Amino acid sequence: MLLLFPFAFRIDFEVGERGARALFFFFKKKVYECEKKWKDGLDEKRDAPAVEAVAKKPAETPKTEHLETSAEQPSIRSEVEDTPEKRESLPPSSSKQSEGDPVKSSAINESAQPAKVKSSPVVEVSSDAKVSESENRDSEKSEKPAKKTKLKKEKRKLSDREFWTIILTPDFDARAFKYILKILKAVLMLFRVRFSDCFVEGIRTDYQTMGYIAAVNGFLKAYPYVGDWDLRMDWCSEKELRAVGSVRLSITLLRIFCFTLETLVLTGILAFSFWRRRAHVIKTKELPELGFIRRKILGFILED
Repeated sequence: MLLLFPFAFRIDFEVGERGARALFFFFKKKVYECEKKWKDGLDEKRDAPAVEAVAKKPAETPKTEHLETSAEQPSIRSEVEDTPEKRESLPPSSSKQSEGDPVKSSAINESAQPAKVKSSPVVEVSSDAKVSESENRDSEKSEKPAKKTKLKKEKRKLSDREFWTIILTPDFDARAFKYILKILKAVLMLFRVRFSDCFVEGIRTDYQTMGYIAAVNGFLKAYPYVGDWDLRMDWCSEKELRAVGSVRLSITLLRIFCFTLETLVLTGILAFSFWRRRAHVIKTKELPELGFIRRKILGFILED
């Protein structure tokens, strides 16, 4: 029962010269509401450059007095640093430190030097062995990807001319076009679409054209989907151009399952036929013959 249970959706819409509005319903509960106005958006776009122009005005340049004071500050600092009072206040420098015992200084220098470590020959041999082992492992690892790349290179890929030649083959295109029509038909059967209270009013043109449109409207009333729409002429030029109506959709889980299954089967058949043609071209290196128009299309594609 769940597979055959219909899930109903409804969309109430209104589109006019001033804006558009749409309401989305799941059964009788409103799920989403969307509204947009055309003229307000245009007004905002016109006002936006003026605001940007005001924001992009350059700031006022500072006065020259600030620059003069900043230029005078380094000279004042240099004069203060060169005063004799500051020289006298400095502590005695490294002259007293250099008067120490030379023996102590030499001992400190010797202790500061790092001790030299003698490397034993056994350690050198072991390090060489490790390096050789690591090199052997790296060579073995590099040989394995090289073999894999050789195997991959053996599988030749199709060139652009071969690929488009297979795609433009007449029998392959006929099958693909047939399957695409089936998929589109399945899409239309997936949803059951019904229009209710749909009309377009405010249609203004010359009286002769309006009479033709009214006659065609009466003729199309006998057809589904199109006949649910009503075209209303504005003979007195009193109404704005707008479209109002509601769309009812219903879908079941069984239809979704059938649609997905049919789509997978048809695409699988197309992919399998292309794979067989590709294998034949790679093996025999013989391309199928194309007609005059298809050869022109192939040349046009390859030129781009």
